[in-house]
Amino acid sequence: MEMLVKILCIIAVIVTIILIVYFLVFHSPFTFYYVKSDEKNFNRINLFKNISNEVQINKIAMIGSHDCLTYGITGYRTDPNGYEYPNLDKFLPKWVVPSMIRRLAVTQNLPIYEQLMAGARYFDFRISLVNNVFYGTHELLGREITNDLLDFVKFITLSDDFVILDVRIHKNDTETTEKFLDLCRSTELTNALANVPEPVSTSKLGLVRGKIILMLNSDIDYPGVYNSDEVFTKWKYAAVIPTLQTNIINHVAAYSQEQKEAPNRFYVNQLQMSFDGDYIQAVKNFSLLHMARRSNNEITLTNEQIKAAPILYLDNVGTASKLYIEAQIYNESSLAVIR
Repeated sequence: MEMLVKILCIIAVIVTIILIVYFLVFHSPFTFYYVKSDEKNFNRINLFKNISNEVQINKIAMIGSHDCLTYGITGYRTDPNGYEYPNLDKFLPKWVVPSMIRRLAVTQNLPIYEQLMAGARYFDFRISLVNNVFYGTHELLGREITNDLLDFVKFITLSDDFVILDVRIHKNDTETTEKFLDLCRSTELTNALANVPEPVSTSKLGLVRGKIILMLNSDIDYPGVYNSDEVFTKWKYAAVIPTLQTNIINHVAAYSQEQKEAPNRFYVNQLQMSFDGDYIQAVKNFSLLHMARRSNNEITLTNEQIKAAPILYLDNVGTASKLYIEAQIYNESSLAVIR
């Protein structure tokens, strides 16, 4: 009888553990839910064709991709260089934690080439060097980045636009930066780089058409590489769309003043939403991708707001057709060649 009780207790413990893990991984409010883009077969190749070659490039409205490499986060490896939730490991198995935060880490679901075809021209490109290999990262590690770099080259050979590649290397140092540049030199990316006088943000469009502007969070001196300090943004927490819309309105004055004082920067309007614990618990299928699909279709921007910060920085760029159209209307009305 005692043996039977022991066996039943063991079975009960095993079943309980399985149910807890199943809940955490598949049905908890932390679970990642894949969100497909609303559109397919984008063909937005030459968005700047009607803009005067004399326009400064930091005046051009464009879609920006927040954490563009997170589409590649399919595994469950935390990034040893950029991981911000070490306390979770203290009371949860390490193999459970990544599955919990994955839906908070993934902001894009299109590969780089498709993001470009969807209309994105500014890319928040966060990478981490692990075991001498560069991976995309956002708390978790994504794919190795060589094919992503080649996607930029592939696109720019078709396009008369320009692309901004804003590279943020986790735990950056001179040696790591040099390794990244060595990777660029080993691909065709180097030949596609814009090489104009600094600050690159005030360059005329005609000088960078068909080029990639490479920016690094580093002061390294390398032809065609610019410092990410040229990018200016304001961010304030917003878990619901009315708050985000209010933040956008409130930031216009600050952006406009900053532009007067420092006209040689790229100005980024952060339109992605964030979250808090209560919000996560309240929404069954919560993920940054779900939030973005809604905000991308509900946020409205005036020409004044776009002028203050022309780079529209988004999650889930495949659902941003409304904002893409607003950016195009602004460009056509403000920057187009007079015919």
